[in-house]
Amino acid sequence: MLPRNASQILLARQRDGMRPDLPVIVSFVGSLPEYENPKVFADPGVDYDWRFLFDLEVLIVVRPGIDCKAAIEAIFAVARLYPTLVDIERKSAASILETKPYSDWPITRRSAAWKELFA
Repeated sequence: MLPRNASQILLARQRDGMRPDLPVIVSFVGSLPEYENPKVFADPGVDYDWRFLFDLEVLIVVRPGIDCKAAIEAIFAVARLYPTLVDIERKSAASILETKPYSDWPITRRSAAWKELFA
């Protein structure tokens, strides 16, 4: 099963070999109109097929109380570089470096990457 909106990305990749110019946002928090990135919408605890993200840059958007550990592990296995975990309420972000055991590299509030996400 694919998360909502993922079929558009998958079809463009299969049919035309296209890749999104911006990182794909995987949202566990619903709509995010302030971002122009391509977005897919997922529900915690659902076992999705994340292979459509193969070799793409990914931002995983969550908020406190959302358990998406299995999704993070699956996305980490296929994404390009290190996926970025974004906590929309706490305004924090980190690059996921490893999933077993979990480790990340926080993005500081003074960085251009943080300002791009939250400013």
